[in-house]
Parts: sequence; structure tokens; C-alpha cells
Amino acid sequence: MISRIRVLCSPQSVECADKIMHSALDIFFAPNKTIRELHEIVKSGGTDLDPLKEFSELARAQLRSLA
Repeated sequence: MISRIRVLCSPQSVECADKIMHSALDIFFAPNKTIRELHEIVKSGGTDLDPLKEFSELARAQLRSLA
């Protein structure tokens, strides 16, 4: 999948996809969060809540530029 992104997408999209992949691995190997910790993350508006946001915004911008 990442090789297709490298060929078809902008360098910014590739960088975002790479960050998402590393972030997913970090989350997988991190200790589980408690309900209280999750509540605090939601209350603080933590950026971890939507790891695909930056990538999806870039992808939409690229699609708009092609139209």
C-alpha cells in the first residue's frame, strides 16, 4: 500500500502516511489506557483522537487540484 502512495501521491501525503504507520505501531505496543486516561484525552481535545485527519485533508486537496 505505501509503495502505491509513494508513486501516486505528493511527498506530503507520503510523509503523512509514514507518520500514521509509525503512530499505529507506537499505539499497538504502548500500554493500554484506562477509561480515566481516555476521558482526559477527549476533554483536552487530544490530537491522537483523529490520526488520519492530516492525511485525509491532504488527499482531499490533491483530489480537488486534479479536478
